[in-house]
Amino acid sequence: MLPIAVVQAEDDVQRQRFSAEPIEAKLKELREAGEGLKYIQTIRKLRAYGSLTFRLCTGDFPSPGSPLTVTVDLQKLTLRRCDADGTVLVR
Repeated sequence: MLPIAVVQAEDDVQRQRFSAEPIEAKLKELREAGEGLKYIQTIRKLRAYGSLTFRLCTGDFPSPGSPLTVTVDLQKLTLRRCDADGTVLVR
């Protein structure tokens, strides 16, 4: 029986609630081997794990009505400028 934290983490990866791309192969190996603790330890190293990103909204910078996304995690609040379709603009 898997602990609820492992089940939740696997579900988050499957639903693509954050990008696990850099370590997807490793996570798959750990899941198939039944290594729940190592799975959690590995996934927690991802920067986006445990963060919450809200739907596209608007802000006042650089001009009123500019589209942006808001992400909150345990250490910071991040505002990222986007196109109207939600694609993050890279500096």
